[in-house]
Amino acid sequence: MVLLSKSISFLGGFPVFNYNKLWKLLIDKEMNKVALRNAVGITPATLAKLSKNENVSMDVLGRICKELCCNIGEIVDYIPERDSAAIHNSTNENSFEGEN
Repeated sequence: MVLLSKSISFLGGFPVFNYNKLWKLLIDKEMNKVALRNAVGITPATLAKLSKNENVSMDVLGRICKELCCNIGEIVDYIPERDSAAIHNSTNENSFEGEN
């Protein structure tokens, strides 16, 4: 079974990006979302987009990486559309059986 956050960015009806790694990294660095927002200089709306796994600019992601001294792969996962379709279907059926 594949577990994903309930709030997932959708492109063409399927999830594309997931920022769960960012939230885990913030916990490890004992930093909260508001402190990140202030340190990076992003708006509350952009923070909300991140919280809902919506698309944000590469500039924003780059500033986050600079602040947290990390690589982009440490804060975001890309979910290929084909894989996301299977995940999307499985969340609707509450089980993951892969492709037909």
